[in-house]
This record gives sequence, structure tokens and C-alpha cells, in this order.
Amino acid sequence: MSKYENIGLLFNKHYFKNLNFRGQFDNSTNQEELKRLNKILLASIFNDANIPEIGGNLDNFKLTTTYPGLFTGSGYAHESSVVGEFKLGFFFDYTSGMPCIAGSSVKGVVHSVFPCKKEDREIQDSKKEYLRDILAEINSKLKKIDISKLEENLFNNEKASVYEKDIFFDAFPISQKGKFLGNDYITPHKDALKNPIPLQFLKVMPQVEFQFNFKLNDATIDGIEISTKEKESFFRKILLDFGIGAKTNVGYGQLEESEDEKRKRDALEKIRKAQLDEEERIKNAEKIEASKSEEDKRIVAGEKLKCTVTKVDKKKFYFKFDWSDIEFSKGKKKIKPNDLKVGEIVEIEINKDYYTEKEVSFLNNVSKT
Repeated sequence: MSKYENIGLLFNKHYFKNLNFRGQFDNSTNQEELKRLNKILLASIFNDANIPEIGGNLDNFKLTTTYPGLFTGSGYAHESSVVGEFKLGFFFDYTSGMPCIAGSSVKGVVHSVFPCKKEDREIQDSKKEYLRDILAEINSKLKKIDISKLEENLFNNEKASVYEKDIFFDAFPISQKGKFLGNDYITPHKDALKNPIPLQFLKVMPQVEFQFNFKLNDATIDGIEISTKEKESFFRKILLDFGIGAKTNVGYGQLEESEDEKRKRDALEKIRKAQLDEEERIKNAEKIEASKSEEDKRIVAGEKLKCTVTKVDKKKFYFKFDWSDIEFSKGKKKIKPNDLKVGEIVEIEINKDYYTEKEVSFLNNVSKT
């Protein structure tokens, strides 16, 4: 990245190293030094060799910054009252010096969409409706999931071990189109009768692609399964809708899917839809087959069928067809001959149409085979 491989080190430490803070420190020498350092920062070139490697088989997706860019870490102190400096802080990964989005920020954005007890009932209901809508877009069965239990599973799962909890990792830039870092200004109006003093800050430029990383687990909530891929889609949708970082109310932090990512997701959606369609086809085929089986087992009056004597007690003989588990019976006094034994195969004549779920009606005279 230009002269500095670690621009986080430059921004947070070396930026003020050579400034003279004795006497009138807002002088031309300090201003020239800051111009030089600002030029290095803004000329920084993206280098994928600086991207930290996160071990393990992680769940991830990629989103790209849009105009005007991404601003994160504004709460960090970064001011010496020298004209021309970057007045606001910026968040860099400590080790690599790469701009990044803290995992806690990603988790915070997702969690903020869930209802809070302190909010008005109307706001809580609106949030629940929004969450159910995006869950239904991912999978229709997820619309019935209990929102409070989903929140507990994602953020407050105290009963689960550390290996079963979902983890949000930092998101890092992985590619860019055009400039990597840029600058912008905010102009707070402290006095309506005076001109505002612009405050310069550093930002990630549009068209920089970030990879969001997670360690997720499948979950079952009240019998409804939500997979890691479905959680991943859930998080992606929230980030696309709400953005991340500071100044999102004026357009910063808005994200979009890259064309490659859209193509991959569309391909996966087509595969998933094909799988669901195939599952539905198999279910329907099984229903039709089951219906046909019952129809095939319909017996009509006058038909002669073989069956086995399964049990004999003081009052009745019990029979079964070889193709059915249903046992039917008839009184001993009615059956002729009435000396049948368990295990014997006899032929009966049906005297009334029936389906397998009904009682078998047959003539009293049976034939031994």
C-alpha cells in the first residue's frame, strides 16, 4: 500500500509522529506534513496479500460498497486541532492495518432489527412483520418461526456450548474497482449565523468488495429447522436493507451484491428450487400411489379370495389377507365348516363391496385349500 504496508499504523500512530506541538502548532510546517500524509493515505493501493486469513471452514458472503462509500470507526479519537488533518477516527485491523468492519458491528446491525421491549408496541410489531417477511422469502416454512426464540438462538444462547454458538467475525475487503480510500467532509452548523467548519474524514470508496465471515450452526426452533445457509441469507438480506457503519442516514454504508455474487446466488437458488420441486413431486407421487393402492385393494361382491386363519377363540375365527395387516373375524356358529385351525388357508366369497379400512363381509360357507 504505497510507502506504508500498514496504513492503520500510519493513520493511528505515525500520522502525528512528526508534528510539532510546541507553541503555535497549527503552523504551515504541520499543515504541509499532514498534506503529505493525507496524500499517502488517499493513494493507498489495495493489496490482497494484506488480507488476514481466518482459519476454519467458515460461512461467508460478499457485498460491495456503493456511493458515497463506507465510514466506520467514527467514534475513535483522531484530532490534534491542526488544519487539514482527518478529524474523525477510522477502524483498521490492528495486525494487518486493513480497513475492516468489526464483527461486533455486523452482529449489532442484525440484532438491532429484532424487537426491543423498550420500544413502542407498534415498532415491535413492524419489526416482527419485517423479519417474518424476509424469513418467508428465504423459506416459506420459516415464517412460522418464533421471533423471540430465533433471537435467543442467534444472540443469547447461554445454554449452548461455545462450539454451538454462532460467531460473527470481522469483514475484510477482498477486491476493488478503482480507488480504495477517499475523503469526505461533514459540516456541523453550531451557529446559524456563522459559516460551518468542515471536518474531514477518511472513507472506503464505492466498489470495494467485502467478505463477511461467520461460524454458524444449524438450529431447530419448535420443530422448525433453520440451516446455516438460511441464517447466512437472513444476515445478507438485513445488511442489504439497512447498511452498516456511520452516517447510513445520508447514504453511507449501503451495500449491494456484486454481479458474480448475484450469479452464484441465483444458481444456488435455482438448484434449491429444483430440489424443493423434486421433493414436492415425490410427495405427490407417493400420495397418488397410496391412493391407487387403496383403490387396488377394493374388493367387490362375488369375488373369491384366499386368506389365512390367524386366531381361534371360543366365539370367533380370525382371518387376514396376505396383502393386508387388517384382521377380520366371524362367529364360529356362522362359519361352515367350523373346525378351522390357525394357519389354515381358506377361500371366502365376498358378499359386499368394501375398502381395506372397513370390515370384511363374506358368506358363511368357506372352502379349505
